[in-house]
Amino acid sequence: MQKCEHSPHLIDGSKDDPVKAIRDLTGGGADYTFECIGNVDVMRQALECCDPGWGVAVIIGDASGRSVEYVAESPEEARERLLRAGAPAWSIDSMLALAAYQRVGGPTAMVSEAVAWLLGRPPGSFSQFVQDYASAFRGQP
Repeated sequence: MQKCEHSPHLIDGSKDDPVKAIRDLTGGGADYTFECIGNVDVMRQALECCDPGWGVAVIIGDASGRSVEYVAESPEEARERLLRAGAPAWSIDSMLALAAYQRVGGPTAMVSEAVAWLLGRPPGSFSQFVQDYASAFRGQP
């Protein structure tokens, strides 16, 4: 795992297990994780990265009921947009460096098999879980 002064932690999924790395960095798991691309494997990782006691995984495409749209922008456009939004320059530099690394094929994610290993069966989808336990979410027996 690469750590840079004044920047987010960069986790290279080809060298480190992203779920383990996030759990190690946070001392057990993140309070919140966000999945924004509609990828089932990444949704699973978002859940696995959460603190088991109180962590919340937000599946944005599902939560909004709308598809998430990707809008391409140049690094210069991204820098200007982020500056207007109030992001610090050091943070913008880190994000753009990571994006450049990804554009040239740098590996930045790896799918974990932790759920299947822990459960002894393939994981189900979050949507199926909600359907299976809908009455509990409504406060019904």
